[in-house]
Amino acid sequence: MRSIEVLTAGLDALADDDVDALSGGELRAQLLMLLTVVNRVNAELARRVESFDRRGLSVEDGCRTAAAWLRAFGRLSGHAAAGQVKRARLCRQLAELAAAAAGGDVSAEHLDRVERLSERVGVDRVAEVETVLVEAARRLDPFDLGRVCGRVLVHVDPDGAQPDAGRDFARRGVTLSPFDGMVLVRGQLDPEGGAALTAALDALMGAPGPDELRTPAQRRADALVELARGVPREGAAPAVGGARPQVALLLTPENLIDRGSPEPAHLEWVGDVPDPVAQRIACDADVWRVITDPANGRPLDVGRAYRLVPHWLRKALYARDRGCRFPGCHAPAAWTDAHHIRSWAAGGPTDLDNLVLLCRFHHGLVHEAGWSIRYDLRTGAVTVARPDGRPYEITARAPTVVGGAA
Repeated sequence: MRSIEVLTAGLDALADDDVDALSGGELRAQLLMLLTVVNRVNAELARRVESFDRRGLSVEDGCRTAAAWLRAFGRLSGHAAAGQVKRARLCRQLAELAAAAAGGDVSAEHLDRVERLSERVGVDRVAEVETVLVEAARRLDPFDLGRVCGRVLVHVDPDGAQPDAGRDFARRGVTLSPFDGMVLVRGQLDPEGGAALTAALDALMGAPGPDELRTPAQRRADALVELARGVPREGAAPAVGGARPQVALLLTPENLIDRGSPEPAHLEWVGDVPDPVAQRIACDADVWRVITDPANGRPLDVGRAYRLVPHWLRKALYARDRGCRFPGCHAPAAWTDAHHIRSWAAGGPTDLDNLVLLCRFHHGLVHEAGWSIRYDLRTGAVTVARPDGRPYEITARAPTVVGGAA
C-alpha cells in the first residue's frame, strides 16, 4: 500500500497548488504531464483489475463478476465497469501495448479502439500487428487510431473474407438503457437472428398508407413494441417469478389525477415516468391496490398460511423492493426470488416482514455460502453480513417508499 499512499500524498499536494498563479507555459507543461500521469494511473488500474478478475476475487465480496464488483464498490456505471474489465483483459494478452500504457503513451481510449478490433478479428491476429498499433497509438489520437484499426481489419481480410459464423454469433447482443426520458436500444444480431427480426417487423409494419405520418424508423419502433406485447398476450412466453410476463407500474392516486404526488410514478425496467405517461399506461391495465406504511413503504402481510409466495404478495414485494435488495446489486424485480429471512422450516412466516427480493446469485450466497441478511422492520433497510460475521461494506439498501401501486 506504500506506493498508493505516496500517490495519494502527491495528489493532495497538487490540490493545494494555486493554478491561477502559474504562467501560461507552466500550465501547458503541467497539463501534458498530468495527461501522461492519468494514462499511467489507468494502466495500473487495469493491471490490478486484471489480477482481481483472473483470481475471481469478486465472489468473496458477494459479486458475481469483476464488472459487478466495480459497479457496486467503485460506483461505476455498467458500461464503464465492463470497459475496465475489457481493457484489463486486453493488456494481459498484449504485453507491448500494456507497456506503452504503463509508460503513459497510450490512453484508455486508445485501448478501447484496439479492444474493438480484437473483438472483430481475435486477439491472436491483433498480436501479429501489435507493434504497428502501438507506434500508431503513440503518434495518433484515438479517432485516427480507429482508422488504422480499420486498415488492419482490411489487411487481415483483404477480400472481405469468409465470415466466421461462430465468432459473429458470439458478438450478438442487445442492451436497453433508460436515457433522456426514453429507453435507448442498441444491439447487433447474427445474420439468421437479424433476418428473423426483420421479417417479423416487416410483417407488423405492412405497407404505409396514403395518410401515414410516421417515419420508417417510427413505424419500425412501433412494430417492435407490438411484437414484444404480443408474445405475453398470446401466452408464448415463460412465466417469470410464477406469473406471466407483465410490465409493472407503481403510482399513487395523486399520479392518476394530477394532484402533485410527492413520488413520481415508477415504470419497471425504465424508472420514473411523468404522470401523463403513467395515466396512459394505467388506462388499459389490471390494477392492484397496495396500502403501505408511509414511514417505511412496507405493505400488509399475509401470515403463515402460505409456504410459497402467492402472486399478489409478490406484487407487494415488487412495490416495496423494486429489485434485488442485496446492497450494491442492480438486478430488476423480474429477475429475483422471494427469500424468507427466517426460513419456513424454522417457523418463519410468509409475510412482508419476513421476505425480501434477492436475485438468484445472491439468493444462493445466503442459502449456500454462509452469508446472512437482516431486515429492519422500523426503517425497512436491509443489511448483510459475510460468512465470518463481518458486516458487508456497502451501505445498507433501504426501500423506496411509495404510497400506492398498480
